[in-house]
Amino acid sequence: MGIFKNYTGNAMFNNALMTIESLGKLKSVEDITDDFLRKLYKDTDLLNLNKRLKSYTMLFTNNGLLHNSKSKDEQLYNDLMNEIIDSNDFEGDNICEISGLRFSKTFSQIYTDLLIRKGISEKEVSKKDTGINRNWYPLIGGLGSDAQALPQGKFAIQIHPICVFIMQFLPLSAFIYNRGILVVDSSNTMMAKRIIVDNQTELWKRIKATTSNESIENVKDFSKGHYILQAIKFLEEKELFDESYSDLNLWSFSNSGTGASCDIDRVPNSLIRKLIAIDKDSGLGNELKNILINTNLQYGFLEALEGNHEWHFLYPSVSGSGKKEIRYSGVSVKFLEVYFEQINNEKSIHYAKYIAGLIDLYKSKSFEKYLSEVSAWNRPEYRIDLYTVLLEATKNGQWSLKHHLQILDDRAGLPIKNNYYKLQKLIHYYYQKQHFSSDLPAIKNGDSSEVEKALTWIIGLVQEDQKSVMIIEKLKNRHKYKTVGYSDMLIRSVAFCSIKLEDIATVFYTDVLKLSHYGINELLHILYNQPELEIIISQELALSVANPSVGFLQGWFDTIEKFAIDYQAYYYAKYQHRDTKKEPIEKFKKLISSISLGTGSFMFWLREAIDNTNQFLANEKDVFNDRWTDEQLLYSPYGDLPYSFSKLAIKLILTQQAAREIIQNQIN
Repeated sequence: MGIFKNYTGNAMFNNALMTIESLGKLKSVEDITDDFLRKLYKDTDLLNLNKRLKSYTMLFTNNGLLHNSKSKDEQLYNDLMNEIIDSNDFEGDNICEISGLRFSKTFSQIYTDLLIRKGISEKEVSKKDTGINRNWYPLIGGLGSDAQALPQGKFAIQIHPICVFIMQFLPLSAFIYNRGILVVDSSNTMMAKRIIVDNQTELWKRIKATTSNESIENVKDFSKGHYILQAIKFLEEKELFDESYSDLNLWSFSNSGTGASCDIDRVPNSLIRKLIAIDKDSGLGNELKNILINTNLQYGFLEALEGNHEWHFLYPSVSGSGKKEIRYSGVSVKFLEVYFEQINNEKSIHYAKYIAGLIDLYKSKSFEKYLSEVSAWNRPEYRIDLYTVLLEATKNGQWSLKHHLQILDDRAGLPIKNNYYKLQKLIHYYYQKQHFSSDLPAIKNGDSSEVEKALTWIIGLVQEDQKSVMIIEKLKNRHKYKTVGYSDMLIRSVAFCSIKLEDIATVFYTDVLKLSHYGINELLHILYNQPELEIIISQELALSVANPSVGFLQGWFDTIEKFAIDYQAYYYAKYQHRDTKKEPIEKFKKLISSISLGTGSFMFWLREAIDNTNQFLANEKDVFNDRWTDEQLLYSPYGDLPYSFSKLAIKLILTQQAAREIIQNQIN
């Protein structure tokens, strides 16, 4: 009758069982019996092998019966192993914490009885550590002389003696992994078993290649990529990759000294599936294998693939110079494209191939001069030269603003930046490979980003502005588009739509209110060079995510609005009709409209407005201390002086105040 019906929940012990299955060419773990173990122990000459295997002391320390220089006793080791087999039972009150098997006689009792039968007095036996400790089962504590006992430990761990015997076979498949002993674990036990069988077979070849008096060196030849390749091969052979869940856990543990520890490399099922997809693609198996067996490449590759990131070594590179220069050619086009499919980024492939073709058509001579360089994509001028190419393609109907928005590095980031650095390397890869596509990528409907929403809002304002023809002509002109500003247009737009300072701060300024509109200008330069334009109706800006920094500015905006109310009160009081007392609503509107945003002119007007308002408040409202100062109105809550935004904010709020008065007057 077999000892086990199936594997246990202990990966290390399962590896020992799998080693025994491999050594005995067994079909199943159920075939392991007492008689079989007794015969296998003798046939493999396990005692002498464990004396020679260097992995043994890594598993069981050098304090055991086979390697302790002070208490070495090979005969006692042999007798103890035979005693465990001969006294093996599966009944009793004790339950093994490793296997779940019941037993009556503990390892300590077996060991103690054996020593007494050998003529050692009970008093001397009591001085010996006969319990289970790390010398017999790796990584456990003990209550005897074992320094690794956990502080809270009150009872010795319960392990069936047969498990101690079985663990003695583990060195026969033990490889070194990350400087520790490898333990293989998987939800797919048959896959884990295949790896252990391969390891045992390889180690047995090396054992046979050494003389009987030689030490058997640790096997250190294999890394993570090797075991992943074994897993892939097994799954492909069994055709299990479509329906089974198969992860791979590679444990590396040390049982030596006070540094006993274990680490784990997890290879999730999702990563294995991606690797199988790459491997299955015709012609890519060898390329994948070369990456996975290269210790300089495998870890970065696996980390990037698992995280759905681009891998640095997909691309060609050059390191060193002169005689020490090393050129790396990168991966094949097919491998790169399958990789991008697995990280769900086919979109980048389509755009990069297409844009590479546009470069081939429209590159300038200055651009062409450095395109042969491997790292040309990383040059500061590459972005501008590529922008020029895309602009030429736009004029010929081969590019558009909507397509351009798809390649931006940050489609959700405001203010808008016309950067596509993340795609430049891939574009250059295709250009150097001379691998192009002539198909302009399709755009999915409803794929609207924060950048697109902001641009649509701006375009609507431009097209409805009274000076729209002039603004559009400047945005179209390659010499003038960079000079276009939007402050006056935003103020004029108060006449036909609702404009919020929060939106202006978010779209046109950085978090510290530094003007940032060059990205907008570059994108609109593309738009107005398109052969066909879409009519966009202005509408209120509705961003998906609120700008948190704008909330910090709200108190400042409220302060400016209060000043606008006081200034209007002063102005109305001064210029109302003497007889009819009619308020100068139109006059006030014309005054605000005439305020220049030029810094010198604006500051002259503002200081005069503040002085007049404060004087009015002192005379009419009994406010004797100056309520208003230019610092209150011009300085942001950050403590700096963002002239561009401050001037715009003051004039915009005053314009809105005047507009409200006109509407109210019309209602009345």
